[in-house]
Amino acid sequence: MKTRRMTYKDHDITEEEAAKIIRVCMIDGPFIDGNGRDILRDAVVESNAEIADQLYDSIRYGRSYDKLSARDYIPLPKCDFYGYRRLSIANYNDLLRMYRANG
Repeated sequence: MKTRRMTYKDHDITEEEAAKIIRVCMIDGPFIDGNGRDILRDAVVESNAEIADQLYDSIRYGRSYDKLSARDYIPLPKCDFYGYRRLSIANYNDLLRMYRANG
C-alpha cells in the first residue's frame, strides 16, 4: 500500500494514540526530555529524509502543509506529505517504545 493511503490503523496505532503522541511532541507539550526531540528527528528522517525538516516542523510546531509550502519548497503533494507525517508519528511511537524498553 502506498504511504499516502496508509492510516494510523495501518501503522498499528489508534487515532487517540496518534493525538496523544502529537500533543507530547508539540512545543508546549510535555516532552519527555531532550531525547524526545532526538527521537522525533530520527522518526521523521526514517520516514522521509528529503522532507524531514518540514515533517519535524509540522509535528513539533503544528504547522500545516500549506503554511510550510508557502515558506519552503516541498517536493510532494499534500496527500503524500500527510502520509509521511502519519508514518513519522508511528515511527516516533515505535522508537519511543524501543528507547523505554532499553532503558
